[in-house]
Order: sequence, then C-alpha cells, then structure tokens
Amino acid sequence: MIESEKIELLILRQLSQEISDAEQIVLDNWIRQSDKNRVFYQKQVELFKAQQLIFSKNDIALSRELTKTGVINHLLRKSNKVKNFVYSSLSVMLVGLVVSTLLFNTSIEEKNRLLAGEFKIVAPANSPASFDLPDGTKVMLNAASELVYSYNAASNSRLASIEGEAFFNVAHDKKNAFLVEGYQHTVKVYGTEFNMKSNSQLKQCEVTLREGSVGILNTAHQEVARLEPGQQFFLNKEGNAKIQAVAHMNEVTDWTTGRYEFKDATLEEIAATLSDLYGVNIVIQDEVLRNKRYRCVIQKEQSVLKTLQRFSIITNLDYEINNELITLKQK
Repeated sequence: MIESEKIELLILRQLSQEISDAEQIVLDNWIRQSDKNRVFYQKQVELFKAQQLIFSKNDIALSRELTKTGVINHLLRKSNKVKNFVYSSLSVMLVGLVVSTLLFNTSIEEKNRLLAGEFKIVAPANSPASFDLPDGTKVMLNAASELVYSYNAASNSRLASIEGEAFFNVAHDKKNAFLVEGYQHTVKVYGTEFNMKSNSQLKQCEVTLREGSVGILNTAHQEVARLEPGQQFFLNKEGNAKIQAVAHMNEVTDWTTGRYEFKDATLEEIAATLSDLYGVNIVIQDEVLRNKRYRCVIQKEQSVLKTLQRFSIITNLDYEINNELITLKQK
C-alpha cells in the first residue's frame, strides 16, 4: 500500500502541474483502487480550487502539503500588484475556506462549517506577503511577520492576531467588528485602513489609522483610545502609551512598496528591521548604542551590503560581517 504522505505529495504535484508521467501513473492507479480513494482525491481538488479563488486570481503559484484532515497547509503566491513580494509559508491549522461562487450552491450549515476555523499566515524574512482573508479583508504582511485569523460562524466574529507588522484594508461590516490583537492591546474596526506593528520582544505596539475609525482596547477589552485618520497610537517598552498626529502617512506605509523610513528611531529598532528584511542576525556590540536614535531610509531593493555601507556613512557606525552574523559597533 502506498503511504498516505506519498499520495498527498503526488496530489500536490499534480495540482501544481509539476507531476511526472511516472508519478501520474502511480496516482491514477491509486485513485482507481477504491471509491474511498476517488472521493478523497475529488475533495482535495475542490478545496484546492476554492483556495485559489479565495486568495487571488493574480499569477498564482501554488504549493501545498495536505494535513490528515485534507486541508491545505501551504500556499505560495506571487502577486502582480506587489512585484517581487512572495507570499509564502501559509500554514493552515484547522480551516475550511469557501468563496462566494461556492456559497450559492451550499446550505447555510455547510457554509458555516467551511468558513469556521483558524489559520496562520507566516511571511518569512525577506518575503512580505499580500493576500485576502475569507471575509474580504485585504492584508499586506511585512517580512518576518505572522498573522493568525479565526472566524466564528455562530457569532459572525472576525478575530486576528499579529506579531510583526501588517497593513489592513478591512471589509466593511456594521454588525460584526473586526478585531486585531497585538502586544497588550487590541484594535477594533468596522471597516477601515490602518497599519499595525506589534513586537512582543521589544514590548511595543503601534497602530496608525489612514481611513475610518478604530478603537484601541486594553487587555481587559476596555476602550482606552479612539483614533481618527492621521493619528497614531504608540505603546513603548516602558509601558507608556500616547496618541500623536502623523504628518506624513507615507513614512508609515511606504514599507508596502519596499521603502523603510526611520525618523528618530533607536538603533535597536533599525537593527530589528534590517534583520527581518534581509534574513540575517544582527547584534549591537556596545549596549550604549542600543537606544541611540538615528534618521535613515532603507530601500529593500538594495543588497544588505550596500545598505550597511550607506548606513555606516550616515550613522558613523562600523559593522563586521561573519557569515550570517552582522555586528554593529562604534567606529
């Protein structure tokens, strides 16, 4: 008997149009062995097509591993709208997804079953991701960030949590709020555009509103602030929170186009961004330098070496490269 893992891989390769003639023969023989095998195969094809429609129709390159429940584990996508941004490592833990074209041909119970569940999307270092959630919300996930999304069909609740940075264009829904959890705070929205950064290691949370209105909730789910367009909520590692006006919104959202601008940012914050952006480990040799503040602009299209050279000139800092470890130090 062929191992289930091998069959799952063969189905993946066939749906991704990467299967060889020999592998196709093995798969065909397995499908013909029993009705159970045929039903399993058909189910995977239907789920695969549903996932394609949900996440985009733009130049999709797909790759997936099937879990024991037959749900897609990995989906790779290249978006035409965001050149060179690769959507990768979509880890689906327990989710059945469906699109509007499917909803017309299924019962309410079946629709709820398919939508209910939770999944996690991970954007690896050097690979920001752009995707649509099942409710229509558009998300741009920065490199080395992850988002967990869940939908409760019984209460129609939409809940996401983020570690890293993401830009949200939330689908409008007056009745059902969209909640995004971050470090010690949650954002409550009904339909809006905002940028959110959450870093549990740095103990920071930042929410910047571009359009609409959002409420900031504390750990007790009490609203502690209400933002208007052009305002930013910021919680620093000392636990102090403030609301401030953002003079230039592009300084916050330019990362979605590969441009990262820092104004009065600590070296620790800049180093963390460089690490996520280029997939390298960066250490700061002198502890005093960690909280020193700098102004600079980083272009993702530039190599890490060129970025370090420019950064060294601007900041008067030196750097040392040892394989994938970069050390920043005083000249």
